[in-house]
Amino acid sequence: MHIAMMLDKDRIYREHGMYRRLAIGLMSEGFELTRIIPHGLDDRDVDEDEQKLGLAHRISVDMKTPPWLRPWRRQMLLEALDRHQPDVIFAAGEDAWKLALELGRALNIPVALEVWSAGQLSRLPAGRAAKVIG
Repeated sequence: MHIAMMLDKDRIYREHGMYRRLAIGLMSEGFELTRIIPHGLDDRDVDEDEQKLGLAHRISVDMKTPPWLRPWRRQMLLEALDRHQPDVIFAAGEDAWKLALELGRALNIPVALEVWSAGQLSRLPAGRAAKVIG
């Protein structure tokens, strides 16, 4: 199984160690992993061990994009994932949610959203927007 792990900047800064352990644990169990991270982070902001060892495919993308650029961003991601198409997307951080849902709809795959507060529960997508949430 191939998992795309999409993390926003806030989650990377706050929970970097936990996501690194999760990624290593998933890969040690035989899962293929692609990390989709915000564009503009320098190398000390991301998992340098993973980067050096080449354990996971990494794609850098702008999480916050004006509406008129979203089709271009989606197409760029689809092309980048063409050879590494995931079976499921895991998204952590509200900035990653919209992009994950958009990508999940385009690829017709489930999306798992990490929710860590009651306030976020009220901001979860509903209706047709929530169709791909697994």
